This record gives sequence, C-alpha cells and structure tokens, in this order.
Amino acid sequence: MKSLFITCLALVCFTTNCSNDKTAADKDATEKVGEPGGMEGTEWQAKADSLLKLSPYTLEQMKALLPAQINGAAQTNVDTHDALGARFASADYPLDDSTSFMFSIFDCAGDAGVGIYNMHFRTQMDLKSLPGASVKAVDFKGSKAIEDVDVREGSAAIIWLSGDRFLMSLKGKNMGIDEVKKIAAGLSVK
Repeated sequence: MKSLFITCLALVCFTTNCSNDKTAADKDATEKVGEPGGMEGTEWQAKADSLLKLSPYTLEQMKALLPAQINGAAQTNVDTHDALGARFASADYPLDDSTSFMFSIFDCAGDAGVGIYNMHFRTQMDLKSLPGASVKAVDFKGSKAIEDVDVREGSAAIIWLSGDRFLMSLKGKNMGIDEVKKIAAGLSVK
C-alpha cells in the first residue's frame, strides 16, 4: 500500500507544473471564475507562493512531528519518505485488532511540496459537487478540508492544512467520519 502511495506521489510530482508562467488571459479567467473550495485564484496563488519560499523539513524533523499516541493508541510502523523533494511521514495507531488510525503528514514547502498541495488538496476541493461522491470539501477547524468516506472498506479520513505548510491526514479504519474528525480536531503541527 505504501509503495503504491509513493509511486502515485512520484507521478504527481512529475506531472505537476509549479511554474507561474500564466498568460494574462489565464490569470484573468481564474480570477473571474474562482477556484475550488471557495478561495479565489489569487488566494490560492498567494498560498503557493508562500509555500515556495519555505525550506522543506528533513525526514528526521518530519518523523518528530508524529505524535507518540493518538486517542490512547501507541504509534507503530513509522515511515518517512522523500519523493523528489516532497517530504512525508506516517505512522499507524492500532486501537485493537479491527480498529486503527493512520496519521500522515506532507510538508508542502518548496517546489515538490507545492505540487503535493496543488494536486492532493487544492484540486480535490471541487469534488464536493459530485453527487453521491464519498469525497467532499468540508469546513474543519476554521478552514477547508477534504472528507473521504469509504463504506466498502469501513474507513473514513479527513485531510486538512495545518501550520500553514503541512497537509495532514487522519484515516480511521472501522469508524465513522464524525469520530475521526473529533480526534483529528485535537491534532496540530506548528
């Protein structure tokens, strides 16, 4: 599963264009139409510009961001990766044999990080308009987030931006989205 995730991450990084080479017509059209999630194009661009100026964390710094426990469950299976400059850390937090959490953090700093931010977060904000979709944009902790519920797998996840640079995801196995969101509300990175 993690190797598939890393492969997808690498593909995203290869296909993402992080340049600011938009024509005046492109910029004008973006500003008039707006962007997914209720933010205007200029707001998204300002966020991307601020992320580009930041230096990415090291893998050790990313690992240190993972909490030792979540909701009483101890951290296991810690994993860190640097996929073409996009830094990632994750850990599993098993509650019992059938219920667990997976907590993941992406550093959205630098070119590769902005690519992750654009592809994994910004573009998914528009999925709220799909009827019957299990993925939708929601309000969470005072800003936009992505809620993903998979009834077939019995999983629910929330993805949000924390500390103005970290894309965080908490996925719960065999639990509802409300419980996952309640636990995620207590997680933050500064």
